[in-house]
Amino acid sequence: MSPIVGMLYLAVEENCERLRQISQGMTLDELDYRGPSNYYNSAAQLIKHLMYVDLNWVYRFKGQALLIHL
Repeated sequence: MSPIVGMLYLAVEENCERLRQISQGMTLDELDYRGPSNYYNSAAQLIKHLMYVDLNWVYRFKGQALLIHL
């Protein structure tokens, strides 16, 4: 792994760990809360988005395509 790829990979790892620590004590209701009138994105939605972006980077580092079945 090149030094640049290693640094980017470490950044992805640190993001995952930080999100895990932040959300570790949250209840399901807190994770799913979308604000008044369900207008805003929930913490769970935001975390899912960030993890998806990070996962895409990991696959890009590996030179592989990310196959997602929705």
